[in-house]
Amino acid sequence: MKEGYSLREIELGFAPGYSFRVKDIDGDGMCEYVAVEHGGNHLVVLDCDGNLLWERTVPNTDRHSTTALEVADVDGDGEVEVVVGEEPEGQNNAIVLDSRGRLKERVKFPPGRKDYGGNAIDSFGLADVDGDGFKELVVAINGGHLYALDRDLNILWHLGGLNHTFEHFVHVGDLNCDGIDEIAVSSEEGERREFFLISGRGEIIWRKPLEEIGPDRHVDYVVIDDVRGTGRNYLVTSTGGCLFDAEGNLIWTVRDQINHGQWVEVEKVREDVPGKQVLISELWGFRQPCVLVGGEGEVLWRFREISPYAYPTHAYFIDWNGDGRKLIVIGEQPADTEPVARRYHITLLDPYGEVVLKVPFEDMSVPGWFYNFENSPAVADVDGNGREEFVFPTRRGTLLVLGAA
Repeated sequence: MKEGYSLREIELGFAPGYSFRVKDIDGDGMCEYVAVEHGGNHLVVLDCDGNLLWERTVPNTDRHSTTALEVADVDGDGEVEVVVGEEPEGQNNAIVLDSRGRLKERVKFPPGRKDYGGNAIDSFGLADVDGDGFKELVVAINGGHLYALDRDLNILWHLGGLNHTFEHFVHVGDLNCDGIDEIAVSSEEGERREFFLISGRGEIIWRKPLEEIGPDRHVDYVVIDDVRGTGRNYLVTSTGGCLFDAEGNLIWTVRDQINHGQWVEVEKVREDVPGKQVLISELWGFRQPCVLVGGEGEVLWRFREISPYAYPTHAYFIDWNGDGRKLIVIGEQPADTEPVARRYHITLLDPYGEVVLKVPFEDMSVPGWFYNFENSPAVADVDGNGREEFVFPTRRGTLLVLGAA
């Protein structure tokens, strides 16, 4: 049975890459779109209907569409802040803005080292590092530095000596189920490529060379969850498709079933198999756009359809009908760097891998921009009606907001 759908297109004006969030920042029950343009200099916030709320110029030298961005209450005042990496000459700061774009705090860190994309501030994470129920801001700075900040945005701890370049993001979760989050990061320096699990106190619990995880220079994405449905949490990587326990023991891997796992999500969508289900989506040299894996490492199905001249994007679980029963949604992005308009698709799948809906759209690469990849869509209940929408940034500079009719 095919689903009806609603599709809105909102003008953003640029392709934000990874620097894109869909969150309710003003507490009105509807989401705003928060985005940084692909050069890192222009922060824009739009309301649910696409109207400009505010914008801000940020001094950055981002060449990779990866300016650090987070949207959350980071100072414990009950209001949501927008946190952005800011790198004027000789500095690497985190600026904290209120819901109207006013500066609340500028946190200055000792100078790091810019990566190949031009960023010293690599990424932010949110981790409850002391078990008090509040998630502190964690900042990864290239040069091998990890910081945790308290509610006053003062430095709680600093872990140095990690490999110089972080890839990708700060991932968090309570892996050992003690009420305190652990932090997972991947970093590399020359030929040394490692994956780290770090305690809430800023101490390394275990580390692994990438050769033990998958054929890549870094771990792209991590989720910590009760994957096997046993009441214990595990860590699952997109790279290599590996499941580790809290001690770092490998429980299972599907590395021989995927080529380049880029993103991973975990959810319970099937009652006919034990545990939760792991959704891995691929990118470079992909074997299939996405694959659903059971809690014990068994491949349940593969989605193989892809348009010509397309790469997959981040596949998500989505509460499409607002009934708590999740479907799967995945989009496509231009695979070529030439600015040629082509037809691509967003596909909605049921938990058994059957196509429910295919929505065509037109897109093209950004002219003159060397890195047109790693599109970062989002799933959120944008309008507060109880049903989630898929918000998909196109390379043409628009947002496609796709939901049930």
